[in-house]
Amino acid sequence: MGRNLGSAFREELANLDKDPDTNKTAMSNLRTIVKDLDAKALHVFLAQLSETKEIGSDSGGGYTVSLFEDLARSHGVKIAPHVETIMPGIVRTLSSCGGALSVQQACSKAVAAIARYGIDPATAEDKKKNLIHSLCKPLSDSLLDSQHLDLGASLCLKSLVDCDSWRFASSEMVNTLCQSLAVSLEAASESHMALVIALAKRNAFTVEALFVKSGLRILDLGVVEGDAQKRVLAVQMLNFLMKYLNPKSMSSEVELVLQEMEKHVEDEVYFVRVAVHETLGTKE
Repeated sequence: MGRNLGSAFREELANLDKDPDTNKTAMSNLRTIVKDLDAKALHVFLAQLSETKEIGSDSGGGYTVSLFEDLARSHGVKIAPHVETIMPGIVRTLSSCGGALSVQQACSKAVAAIARYGIDPATAEDKKKNLIHSLCKPLSDSLLDSQHLDLGASLCLKSLVDCDSWRFASSEMVNTLCQSLAVSLEAASESHMALVIALAKRNAFTVEALFVKSGLRILDLGVVEGDAQKRVLAVQMLNFLMKYLNPKSMSSEVELVLQEMEKHVEDEVYFVRVAVHETLGTKE
């Protein structure tokens, strides 16, 4: 890829900081440029894009971070060597977006696209594992950070776990993610619970006892803090785990859950009572 195109994408990156119309045109031009990058230009483009300060800004033509998704779709496995350049930019975007759901969703789509298109049948097994690790580890670490970053990371991780490529995740990476999630679950957000459910579907053996104990702990916190939403989410998570995990391997945990549910049958909040009765009905 020649100097002219190199200059072009640097110019369009600079235009992202200008007025909305210029920004929108720049995004459209960047999407076109992305499709034509060769290996050398791809490396330079990714390095500059990852360093762009306003990577999470709304350009009118889509969030700039969505260019990572376009790159993955256009270049497939060629994107794999650049994941360690991309992920700091995505994490920085999640940290600085102020919890904006649309930005978090753009980041999650980018992560899913890289996981999907960055691996093909010819990819060596160790490279498949390394790609998933490079995507997952920064996000897993982010679960233990500030609330906005925590919530965005959980949304991205759910999109990653839902990908078919998640089957290449190492047992060590799955365990590390589950441990980080168990700690961060006290935030008791819907995105955290959605990630628990995704992991329960894909990695049941790893999550069984760990997340049941976490759910019971969150339920207790909901009582102490007078937080009805936390109680509802905890009960719903426990209900899901009882439905879909192996009852024989977690029989003692099931008994603990049922004992706790009995304590909340007469909860002062209607929606908590409904969730509790549904959970008790699951056992029957």
